[in-house]
Amino acid sequence: MYKFLKYSVIVLFPFHLQAQSILEDELTKEFTFGININTNANFPGGVSFKYGKVTENPRVNTTYTIELVGIRHPQEYRFSVSGVSGGQAFVRGKQNYLYSLRLQFGKDVILFRKAPQEGVQVNAVFAGGLSLGLLKPYMIRYNVSGGSGGGSLSERTRNIPFYQYNFGDDALFQSKYGVPFTEERIEGRGSYWEGFGQIKVVPGINAKIGLTFETSAFKTSLTGMEAGFVVDVFSQQMPLLNANFTPDPVKNYSTFAALYLSFFFGGRK
Repeated sequence: MYKFLKYSVIVLFPFHLQAQSILEDELTKEFTFGININTNANFPGGVSFKYGKVTENPRVNTTYTIELVGIRHPQEYRFSVSGVSGGQAFVRGKQNYLYSLRLQFGKDVILFRKAPQEGVQVNAVFAGGLSLGLLKPYMIRYNVSGGSGGGSLSERTRNIPFYQYNFGDDALFQSKYGVPFTEERIEGRGSYWEGFGQIKVVPGINAKIGLTFETSAFKTSLTGMEAGFVVDVFSQQMPLLNANFTPDPVKNYSTFAALYLSFFFGGRK
């Protein structure tokens, strides 16, 4: 019996040291940056930063994510401006850009772990949290000259927010801009960089479920993609389109669901 125990210790001791070394070298924190595309936005749809740490269960990571993504109304379409020098297409009836700033808490569950320097690791992603809907006025370039044209671009046009089209009193619009409102005076989309001082914040919540596929070759690096489904629910209908200025009936929504695909890179430590 003594010889058996002695032999067992000699045989198993190296494996014990190896397992202990693996546990001591185990990386417990990770961070990634991502670029997002989704069915509610153009490319790129948004950006994200994600921080994760290993829990008591080595197959489950607790994650904290910040995402900023754009959201479009499903009935948006561009209207071309013809006969205007330098005219740009604009979205008819668009009142506001909408961005969702998501603050998420979640869990990543390792379904298939990859080898240290090869293979693909697959994680199930579950997350949710607070959404802050950022409404920024959509600007158009409007001809405020005495005639329908003439003069330089800077002299004859002003950038005005589309939501101010919705004046019930035509005299109010005329007193503000010096000319009546007619669609013929629209010379295209205005400067994107104007209107940030008029941003409105609308609170909401979000939830996400997806899969990540990690393909990085080294243990300390992270590269891969994430695909899944995400939904934002805001506390009010978001005024993205003005129904008075669209050819078809439209409805503004408080809930936005989308399929998404993110490409990420980062590291572990």
